[in-house]
Amino acid sequence: MSFSESRNLILRTTDISFSNNPVDYFNTTLTSPTGSVTQNRQSTTWTNINLRTLMGNEFYNRFSQFELKLMQISVGQTTQGLRTDASYDATKNVYLSGLPFTTGERVLLTSTVVNLPLTYAGRGGATVQSCTTSNIFNKTEVESVNITVDVFPSTSSTQFYQPATSNLLYGHSEYLFEIYGI
Repeated sequence: MSFSESRNLILRTTDISFSNNPVDYFNTTLTSPTGSVTQNRQSTTWTNINLRTLMGNEFYNRFSQFELKLMQISVGQTTQGLRTDASYDATKNVYLSGLPFTTGERVLLTSTVVNLPLTYAGRGGATVQSCTTSNIFNKTEVESVNITVDVFPSTSSTQFYQPATSNLLYGHSEYLFEIYGI
């Protein structure tokens, strides 16, 4: 039996803003020194992620390509958030961009169902175990990158869900990845 060495990358929306007030995100862009949240919390960019620091010098220097695998997504609710919109599509396509993937600028990480409670705002959230395939990216020429995660309804890869009110927004999200050197 052999073991593959890996590193973890955890992207949390709370690293950009701790606010869980849906009004702060509704039809606006929230920006901080660590990133931005747009499209009603469906597009998040984390800025200046230093891959060498994340992976460690020895691991980063040893490889010219890396395999990125999404392991888990956690999505919370706001204190007012309810999934009551008739046009809500619980199946989401989750895309990632910002790394030099061998297949293009943006990759589909997973198509998954995000089931949030229907009647109790602020209670729990959804955790999705991913069974996505891995995506390969090349070592970057610059060590710091901006990584964006976009969440679209299953029917689109370009149109974000447009909620009618701020009460229909998701809460904070967290994405857990494993990175392997290849």
